Amino acid sequence: MAGFIGNTGPISFDVDIEDVFPDQTTPAMSLSEYYRNGTNIQTAITAGNVDTSTIVTSGIPTSGQISFSDFRNQGFATIAQGVVYDRNNTTPGTNVTFTVPANIYELSAIVIGAGGGGGGNNNASYGSSGGGGGGSAWATWSTTPGTVYTIQIGAGGAAGSGSGGTNAGDGGDSYIKIGSVTYILAEGGEGGLTSLNMVSGGSFNNANSGGAGGYGLLNGSVLNASLPARRNYGGDGGDAVSLHGGGGGGAGGYGGTGFSNGGDGADADNTGIQHGSQGSGAGGQRVYSNTFPQAAAAGGAVGLFGQGFSGSVASNSSTAPRVSVSRHGSTYTTGVTGNFLVPASGVGSVTPPVAGTFNNPTTTGSAASPGGGGAGCAKNPGFGQKGGDGAIRIVWGTQSDGTTLRRYPAANHVID
Repeated sequence: MAGFIGNTGPISFDVDIEDVFPDQTTPAMSLSEYYRNGTNIQTAITAGNVDTSTIVTSGIPTSGQISFSDFRNQGFATIAQGVVYDRNNTTPGTNVTFTVPANIYELSAIVIGAGGGGGGNNNASYGSSGGGGGGSAWATWSTTPGTVYTIQIGAGGAAGSGSGGTNAGDGGDSYIKIGSVTYILAEGGEGGLTSLNMVSGGSFNNANSGGAGGYGLLNGSVLNASLPARRNYGGDGGDAVSLHGGGGGGAGGYGGTGFSNGGDGADADNTGIQHGSQGSGAGGQRVYSNTFPQAAAAGGAVGLFGQGFSGSVASNSSTAPRVSVSRHGSTYTTGVTGNFLVPASGVGSVTPPVAGTFNNPTTTGSAASPGGGGAGCAKNPGFGQKGGDGAIRIVWGTQSDGTTLRRYPAANHVID
């Protein structure tokens, strides 16, 4: 990552110079204060992740006239202070490695398990249940430079199929390990049941048909007990009843002062749905509306940038997915034609089925990542929704003040 002013095109003070060589306020310095005198241009850079030895200032004069054009091709390189593993850069369900950088002796991480898939449907009279949300865990621990960790993000649980009468798949676990020793693990949520497996002896059984939320695990023998750590459940998927399907469970959040479980998905009789708290995702609404696709039925996700907004459930009037500008978690907003579930922060989004009808989706769609549980299906043969994939973020170093350690869960300690 680097910040350099381009060799061509216009240059402005507040967009280019102040962004690349920032002062405390914008704009507070004059051009003459950026003379290449060996100190001023370096002290103007206040961000804690700037390596001043990489500053390029050869084209900036030391005295006399100075102009915007003198800053062309000038800038600095930054020192990485965090890494994200998500579905955009990592294949879910496969191992990758992370090596601790030089001079780093402490790491802090958030780990989010994958959501379970929503049950499929093969019966015109019964619904199928939603998948559970992925669990979460975060911790800070001591380490040494050069240590190699094994990283895996869980794959979202496969959607249940209507034609074969199959249950949905469980969400995969996300973890950080050294060899066989697990530092942090967040379980994936359980998959929902297809309608066939909830009918016994000719009667419909809706009890506990929703997938259970995942749980976070911390290995106390390797984590520094004096540093903060927390683990939280994902929300349970909603149960199904006749004609309607259950909503997906929300992913677990941060719980800085207490446990922060994801919200349960709505049961098909429209009971049981819960908001998220302390940065956790809300549960999805029941699969009920006669509009297509049903974005509100997927469970909410959580962000990777510290405890922020808590998830709020959407109304049945939701007709399309929306993605929040917030990086911190599921929330609730008002759309043009109704209220929408705003699922994932950061990398996440709901992908609705793109073919079929409200009670017969012929493609699976996908719940919000990271960690949202997939929605069930309504009543006709059709697919449930795939669970949201897991994610991990590891941070180290200090914030821009040079003293505040980057530690979860506080958002102002782990921002970019």
